[in-house]
Amino acid sequence: MSEPPKTPGWILYLKECTSLFNCLLWICSIMCAIGYGLYPADPSNLYLALVLAIMVLITATVSYVMTSKSVELMESFKNFLP
Repeated sequence: MSEPPKTPGWILYLKECTSLFNCLLWICSIMCAIGYGLYPADPSNLYLALVLAIMVLITATVSYVMTSKSVELMESFKNFLP
């Protein structure tokens, strides 16, 4: 039996960046950036937009690393099979 084709890493990372919760955070970040564009005298919306975007990237990166390590572990189990 042949193995299914492997998904490239960048596609897996994009999936992590666009999960449901991360999409909600992206939308909030965009809305804060729009709020800053409408009222640029108060930079708090810009800071919040940047913090939310950075949070999404950190969360996606950690999740991607954990997923890739678990895939590597499952691959190592194949060596134990006769």
